[in-house]
Amino acid sequence: MQNESAKLLLDATPLAVTLWDKNLNLFDCNEEALKIFKVKDKQEFLKRFHELSPEYQPDGQKSKDKTPVYIEKTFRDGKYSFEWMHLLPDGTFMPTEVTLVRVAYEDAYVVAGYILDLRENKKMLEGIEKRDKLLLAINRFSAILLESTNEENFEESLLQGLQLLGESLETDLVQIWQNEVIDGNLHFTLKYKWMSEIGKKAPDVPIGTPVPYSATDDWEEKFLREFDLTPGMIIEQVYRQPFPNRFLANLSPFLLRNIERPALRALVFNSFQSFLTRNVMQYDFKRYPVYFTGSIAHHYREILEEAVRAAGMQLGGVVRQPMDGLVKYHSENN
Repeated sequence: MQNESAKLLLDATPLAVTLWDKNLNLFDCNEEALKIFKVKDKQEFLKRFHELSPEYQPDGQKSKDKTPVYIEKTFRDGKYSFEWMHLLPDGTFMPTEVTLVRVAYEDAYVVAGYILDLRENKKMLEGIEKRDKLLLAINRFSAILLESTNEENFEESLLQGLQLLGESLETDLVQIWQNEVIDGNLHFTLKYKWMSEIGKKAPDVPIGTPVPYSATDDWEEKFLREFDLTPGMIIEQVYRQPFPNRFLANLSPFLLRNIERPALRALVFNSFQSFLTRNVMQYDFKRYPVYFTGSIAHHYREILEEAVRAAGMQLGGVVRQPMDGLVKYHSENN
């Protein structure tokens, strides 16, 4: 009866709960854990629990090394709380706050782990922090411009302001373009720019570069006409339909044919940089080379190599199709 009551209490808890014995074995969980970690049953959860964390935690330590240390500490001290990065079966990172508590269970003690999903909290806090940083940067930007006394000081002050905006938005490039009429046609011309150290390694667009509006309009029209798309259809495919990555990959040939355009080359470079920061840097990338598989990495290898070098990583190799690597492995080991 006591065990039944304990089970009811566990399953009523709105947090994921895990139970660990003295031998550091995970032996039970509640229903909420199955929902949060998106697994079908307890058997799968218990079997795959250690796969539900990345190999390395954000502090650079291996997950499998930290887990037993924290559980042993809780058996000794009674309670311990910490932040932990989990990894869902679909590859999504899930920041959590874990509270371990030593509790009486039957005739012994066990450790109960309460796991709180912090994704919404982190997202809200990051939004507030970013807003505050942006408001502070705008205020400082305005003060700098007001303090400038002549044209030379104004340009220097403007560049300082662009740097403040770039750093507050955590971006590597900030530009100011100005409308100009050249030979009777309306252009937008690059007048000022600020780049971070990483941004300086990207393909450069020189100050004074003019771009005719007519060229951009034609370019957009060609893109939409080639794929029989409208802006609304793109939004529908990317945000509401399954497999948006496949849809976007089908548009890649147009980008590849026009990759010599500085703006497009910079777009690809910055996209690779964002991918490396968000995904690869979660692991111990300084100790191991990074490998890529897929047609995007294959076709844009030159730009990918630039982004990898700029991020301080070592490129191990690029394979267009997974099968290529499997064939090579088995041919060399038979």
